[in-house]
Amino acid sequence: ELTILTLQDFIGAAFGGLFFAVTQEIWELSARLALPNIIAVSVASFLMGLSLIYFSRRRKLLSIKIFHTSMIRAAEIYIISFITSMMLITMFSTAPDFILMLKQTVIVTFPAVITAATADLLFY
Repeated sequence: ELTILTLQDFIGAAFGGLFFAVTQEIWELSARLALPNIIAVSVASFLMGLSLIYFSRRRKLLSIKIFHTSMIRAAEIYIISFITSMMLITMFSTAPDFILMLKQTVIVTFPAVITAATADLLFY
């Protein structure tokens, strides 16, 4: 099932990230943001994914282990969304250097996490 979940997460993340990876506003925003801002966006996107997963699973199944499994699932979704966003940015060559590529990846990961977590809601 890991391969099915990985593919589902990849498709969800690609759907959300694709529209933002090719947007000039994202390129300009990533060039202006400092490290604390990038960290805040990264934490916010992880927490958004965790919230979507946790509350959907809590609604369907109450369990003591629900938080633990939701945290692991959120980490999976975040990592796959980050890798997918990096692939999109590399594929479209929107960043001239590595630091800017990482900044763009973190920003594009935010909508990618939301769509991947939403896909998880639909199929869970």
